[in-house]
Amino acid sequence: MHPLEKAALFVFLLATLVFVHELGHFLVAKLFRVKVLKFSLGFGPRLLSFCLGETEYCVSALPLGGYVKMAGEDPTEELPGEDKGRGFFEQAPWKRGLIAFAGPAMSLLFPVLVYFLAFNFQGEAYSSLVSTVEPDGPAFAAGLRPGDRITEVDGEPVRYFEDLVETIGPKWERKVRIGFDRGGKAHEVELVPARHEQKTLLGTEVRGLIGIRPLAQAPIIGVSDPESPAAKAGLRPFDRIVKVGEEKTESFPQLASRLAALEGPTTLTVVRDRPEGGAAGAL
Repeated sequence: MHPLEKAALFVFLLATLVFVHELGHFLVAKLFRVKVLKFSLGFGPRLLSFCLGETEYCVSALPLGGYVKMAGEDPTEELPGEDKGRGFFEQAPWKRGLIAFAGPAMSLLFPVLVYFLAFNFQGEAYSSLVSTVEPDGPAFAAGLRPGDRITEVDGEPVRYFEDLVETIGPKWERKVRIGFDRGGKAHEVELVPARHEQKTLLGTEVRGLIGIRPLAQAPIIGVSDPESPAAKAGLRPFDRIVKVGEEKTESFPQLASRLAALEGPTTLTVVRDRPEGGAAGAL
């Protein structure tokens, strides 16, 4: 991640935590009809302010804190007649305690809520199984093929595709050693990730790519040549190969790997007229 992106993320997270904390004070004060004069996110010069009802809302230049200003916070201050009974120190002790406690309580509850939301809506973690190898990429040139499972990069074990992204990303145009499993046998290759520049809102991000993808396509085929062995065997576009011999196939890389390992004729089990899944591969 670009340093500016890290800085922007830090500021955003800090501002969010400050907002949630102050929101706790604000909501409970409003619940008890305490007059809230100002709700400010940040300190220093005002960047934005507006009034809504009896409260002024502000966003200031330094997002390193915030505050909620309530009427009667100064016990020596005399409130106008219309605000009598609505000052902070005019409230019962238990109400003042709840207003003060609401900020820390929100700060504690918010990360728990975010955690459970992230847990329930998280995306699928893809394994390090190679699904697609781009023919003009470093991985193909080094000998990696669909169905290979990458197990380590420069001696560091990897289990998920995200591990590969984090390990290979910073190593563009530098030689890396990749260990992988093919058909139960360990192999090792060396390759040089290509330099890839990607424009972001904060500038240009550079990372290394080797030309592989993790998303497994369904074992659905496309038959483009009517004189090919597949066409002569009776296979048709969008046929789903569900078995090679007696072995089930659940993805196109798995199909390609099993066909590549064949040393003679075999039987393919096909499901037809049920075009589902991703784009078809070509045999």
